[in-house]
Amino acid sequence: MNGQATGTLRRLWGLNAILSQGDIDTKNRGDHRHHAIDALVIACTTPSLVHTLSAYSKFDAMGKLKNSRISEELPWKHFLRGVDESINSIIISYRNQKRLVGMRPNKIKTKNLDSHPKGYIIGKNITIRGQLHEETLYGTILQNGEESYVTRWPLERFTDTKQLEKIVDPKVKETLQKRVKRFKGEFKAAFAENSDDPILMYSKKGKHVLIKKIRVLNPTESLIEIRPKTFVESGNNYAIAIYGDYESKKRNFKTISFWEATQSALHGKSIFPNELNGTPLMFVLRQKDTVVFYESHPDEIHWGDIEYLRKNLFRVRKFDVNGIIYLDYLYIADVDNKEDRNRLFFQVNPNTIHCVKVNVDILGRIVQHQGVE
Repeated sequence: MNGQATGTLRRLWGLNAILSQGDIDTKNRGDHRHHAIDALVIACTTPSLVHTLSAYSKFDAMGKLKNSRISEELPWKHFLRGVDESINSIIISYRNQKRLVGMRPNKIKTKNLDSHPKGYIIGKNITIRGQLHEETLYGTILQNGEESYVTRWPLERFTDTKQLEKIVDPKVKETLQKRVKRFKGEFKAAFAENSDDPILMYSKKGKHVLIKKIRVLNPTESLIEIRPKTFVESGNNYAIAIYGDYESKKRNFKTISFWEATQSALHGKSIFPNELNGTPLMFVLRQKDTVVFYESHPDEIHWGDIEYLRKNLFRVRKFDVNGIIYLDYLYIADVDNKEDRNRLFFQVNPNTIHCVKVNVDILGRIVQHQGVE
């Protein structure tokens, strides 16, 4: 059954209105529950109804699909009311892959057929569930007696004058600044590949040198040495650990990168310290974790009231090294309206986040998360 058919039946049966504030012609793809409505339509569609859709569907002069002889009879009595109640009682469940390090089998060929008649040995490889670090490689140079990190940028990466200030070689910097000035500040035109007007500088021996890639400084200090004199940025964050208690106004936090978490896991160490600056670990948040918000204290949460829980459920989208945690309303995939976006997508910090971590199973049942991790 194709999307056009399900779209037609959603409109004829008035199902679009459930998630689109009464608009029967518009499907709200910004709410994840639209998948449940599509599944319901498919379940209620019989072969004879599909045949009728195919036989009597046509387009008018404006290109709009018309169904001249398709009945608008609903699948059963009180259909819309029942569907509306069911859809609005759904609790979205996100699959959150929490296993950081895994093992997978690996076949290794061998010529020792006496010991291994199948011609191979089954080994095991360690697999990491996430990107360990960024792809850009950095080296080091001595500048003014201090060690600095540098990397190479292609010309097309430069888009403003501040970036030119990061160039290590003063002659290269001067050459590129003059080039940009000649093109009246148009970086794209200045650094476009042009065989008739190449970007050149003079070497110490007086030869023309074509400029392609340029060494630039990286001011960060949080680089990881992956091999001798080769460094990378740590990349994505794995989790954020919140320290304190529910009464304290000032809390501590620690953001753990995938690299740090993986190194700890591989060496059998705890990823999250039990204490930080003398404060105990409250809870740990990862991407796609689900939380229930409260005003002042967790005792306010009405665990038996599904409607209350549904309105206060949020999902962790991401967090950064400064402790900012970005949250989305549980049901929302995306919104166009700016007012709705400010209400459904927001950010908090460890001192202002008032939440309890919960688990939601595949049937939408909510269980308070046990433990701090």
